[in-house]
Amino acid sequence: MNTEIPIVDNEKEGRFEMKFENGDMAHLDYVILKGGEYDLTHTFVPNSQRGKNIASLLSTAAMNKVRDNNKKAFLSCSYIENNWLPKNPDYIKYVIRAIKK
Repeated sequence: MNTEIPIVDNEKEGRFEMKFENGDMAHLDYVILKGGEYDLTHTFVPNSQRGKNIASLLSTAAMNKVRDNNKKAFLSCSYIENNWLPKNPDYIKYVIRAIKK
C-alpha cells in the first residue's frame, strides 16, 4: 500500500491528489455546491497504481473532509457509492444521496 505517498487536497483544482515517483497522479474530483455540500464526482487511478487501494485512500480522505467540516456529500462517483461506501458504512450519515450518471 502507498501510505507513504501523501494525499494533498488541491482546493484550487477541487480534487484530492496522490503523485507518484514515476510522475503518475491519482485523484478524486469534487465540487463544493452553493449550500456547502460536496459532490464527489470522479475517482481516477492510473494503470501503474491500480490494485493498490489508492481509490479507497482517496475516498477516505474526501469523506473525512466532509465529516470534519460537518457537511454532507452527493456521490456522483460510482466507485465511492458501489465499492467504498459498503465497506465503510459509518460514513453513510454524511451522504445525501448517490447520483446515477
